[in-house]
Amino acid sequence: MKKSARAGKIWLSTYPDFRTFWIDHGIGKRWCLIATEIYIQNAHVIQADVTALGAIESIVAELVGLGVPEATRFEEMLSNPKK
Repeated sequence: MKKSARAGKIWLSTYPDFRTFWIDHGIGKRWCLIATEIYIQNAHVIQADVTALGAIESIVAELVGLGVPEATRFEEMLSNPKK
């Protein structure tokens, strides 16, 4: 997950408001789908790692702001982890 988060941060710093990249080319959707699958497999580990969780939540919040629908679903999953 750390590599996925790092890639997301780099892409967001390079293409912060470039909706064509995030939405039209589907990069935001793909990142969210990959990150969601990683999260599902390792939710307990990610929730315990405050630094990693904060990085992921930050990326997801930016993608929500850009209008990536999958980011909204992922954000809901992050805020309501399964116990």
